[in-house]
Amino acid sequence: SYSTGSYSGYSPLYGQAKVTEVTVGDNVTEIGENMFRDMTALATVTLSDSLATIGESAFYGCSALTAIEIPAAVTEIGDYAFNGCTGLKSLVISDGVKSLRLGCNEYSSSSSGTGKGLF
Repeated sequence: SYSTGSYSGYSPLYGQAKVTEVTVGDNVTEIGENMFRDMTALATVTLSDSLATIGESAFYGCSALTAIEIPAAVTEIGDYAFNGCTGLKSLVISDGVKSLRLGCNEYSSSSSGTGKGLF
């Protein structure tokens, strides 16, 4: 479980290839930039209802992640937040979301290199 902490740059969780499940604690309002980046075995994520921000590249490269539910309190999903989540089949935004800023991503697989998308 991630319940508190601060870091600069990449989080201590960056690239932890054996972690399969993460629960974000109730007192967490922001998932920082690169927090769970390249955790390739991460398959299950439970987000707290108090979460307001999912930072840039927060789940970048989490290829085993297949589904995630975004809580109603989230107002921002940063650029590249789910880039490289090749197994992601379901992203549910909870009822009650009033406003949501979605980041964008330049697809690395775009033939022109200029394709834009949400994740």
